[in-house]
Parts: sequence; structure tokens; C-alpha cells
Amino acid sequence: MQCGSPLTESTTCGACELFPLPFRQVRSLWDYNHRVAEAIRKMKYHHIEPLCHIFSHILSHHVGELFFLRDWDLILAIPTHRKRFASRGFHPPEIFASSIRKKLNHTARQPPLGALKVASIHPPQASREQHERYELLQDGFSANPNKVRGKRVLLVDDVLTSGATLCSAAFALNGAEAKSIDGITLARSIHWSESRAELWKHSNL
Repeated sequence: MQCGSPLTESTTCGACELFPLPFRQVRSLWDYNHRVAEAIRKMKYHHIEPLCHIFSHILSHHVGELFFLRDWDLILAIPTHRKRFASRGFHPPEIFASSIRKKLNHTARQPPLGALKVASIHPPQASREQHERYELLQDGFSANPNKVRGKRVLLVDDVLTSGATLCSAAFALNGAEAKSIDGITLARSIHWSESRAELWKHSNL
């Protein structure tokens, strides 16, 4: 199963069969609701970096439980535009990715510069309407084939909402001939499965 959603009676995920993702697997530690959502919003929008480091420790501690196969050559954070980084002063996905690399004693402690880049600056996803998030799918990121070709990649982000950000990055990596892509986030929206059809439709235009 690609998406990691809980299964009930079936041993296969209907959404993954109908609307396949550009990943081997995508996993999240928590549902994005109640106290988790409040804490993540404080981290991101009140710029509380110590909270980010607490989250990174927890996520890296559980990565072995979330993925049976951990054969990654590169562990890449979803990149952010330099202007957004300057306004916050830290980038949660990169702190998470760094913690995971250290936890796994990963040989690629520092991934190659420019492996994955933001193609252009967009408004924060949280401020965008659902349909606007899918505009990111086609041109949100660019990947360097010389640095990702043939590599097995783990993509790291903070929250999986519509899936547009992770999928856009995965499309760029697939276009640059990455061998395989997995995704991990701290939390995922409880409405994630409801967006799969729209996500699939926009990714196949």
C-alpha cells in the first residue's frame, strides 16, 4: 500500500488502486488534528524553533517503524524559497531530514546542493484554496538529473494536506530519473484520502 492509510476489512487500499501516487510509499507519524495541529502551527507560524527540534527527534525515532525498507541513497527535505527561509529563520523539513540522516547513520549526511530546487515562490499552501494547491503540481520544483539519476530518495516534509507539494517534488525527481521515491511527513490531514481523486486528475493533465 502506497499511502499508509489504515485498512479495515480489505488488505488493499482502494484509493491507491484507483489513484496511484508517484511514490513507493508515503508515511506520516500523526493525524493533523487537535493538539498536533496546534503545535505544528505554533512551530511554523510563531517561529518556535525548539519545538521543531523536538518534533525532529520524535520523527527520526519512529522512521524505522514507518518504513520496512530503508534503502535510500538520498534523504531530501522539500526545499523552500530563500525569502521564506529568511522570514522564519529555520526550515522544519530540513531539520527533520537532518535528524533522520543522523538517526539512520546515513552516508549522505549532507545531500548534494541543488538536487531539488523550488522552481518559483508560491504563497504558503495553508493560505491557498484547495483547487489552487494543485497548480503547484506541474512546475513547483526542479530536480538535477546529474545528482538524482538512479538514486532512491526519501522526501521529507512537515504536513501532508492535499499532497500537492510532495507529489510535485516527486514528479520533478521522476523526471530527473530517480530510481524510487518515498515520502515522510510529521502529520497528515484527516481529509487526505478525500483529495486523492483531484490530485490524480490534475497530475495527469
